[in-house]
Amino acid sequence: MSLYDGLAGVYTEEEEERHAVQMGDSDYEDDESDQSTCKATEDTTPMDVKKGKDIQGIPWDRMNTTRDRYRQARLQQYANFENIPNSGRTSEKECTLAEKGQVYYEFQHNTRSVKSTILHFQLRNLVWATTRHDVYLMSYYSVLHWSALTREKKEIIDLQGHVAPCEKHHGNFSEGFYHTQVSTLAVKKNLLVTEPADFIHIFDVESGYRRKQELDFFGEIAGISFSPDTEALFVGVHDRAYSSLLQFSRRRFYSYLDSAL
Repeated sequence: MSLYDGLAGVYTEEEEERHAVQMGDSDYEDDESDQSTCKATEDTTPMDVKKGKDIQGIPWDRMNTTRDRYRQARLQQYANFENIPNSGRTSEKECTLAEKGQVYYEFQHNTRSVKSTILHFQLRNLVWATTRHDVYLMSYYSVLHWSALTREKKEIIDLQGHVAPCEKHHGNFSEGFYHTQVSTLAVKKNLLVTEPADFIHIFDVESGYRRKQELDFFGEIAGISFSPDTEALFVGVHDRAYSSLLQFSRRRFYSYLDSAL
């Protein structure tokens, strides 16, 4: 279920026309040629948000519904995949309720010139950050590099048309190589939990998971990644018209500086 599925007429005519063009031709080269012309209007900055712009660039003032009304409809209509029927409702009764409203990460940037096109609720490594400024992600048949400094993307690997070799390994009855690594999960201060779509929860571990920040947006989550220093959080969002790469920055409280003033 993608953004706005089941809510006919909610798109503006401009978005419908642009989506039709994108669906007709989604090659990386054509997407690259539009990068410079679309970047100024499709990117969203904290200053834009302060002026009232949606972080994903969704023009709610031109839509046939409001953000709040669509959120309620989305909550009622979206069905998460479950291996065990009703497991979600059962777990809600047993889980500790967390207080929302904390701010550990603040919105930093959103670009729609980088489109996350591969999504799966179990594949969270489709977006990975090697530094707070360098992000790699899958888009169509390419592995792209996105620079958070220059706001530019570059194709790193073109996977279209490649053939994966299949070889026989004589003397190896398993016909392949296997490696299993068993380890425990160590969590320090914050734990990041994503839903298949729309929500990311950042829990404060030191509070006993009783406080959390909830990141609220629209679209299927196509990968998440902290930067190695956890100063930046990147989220790939897949949608038929609003696919993008969201960037959040860690909020710091430098209260010790107040004593020096």
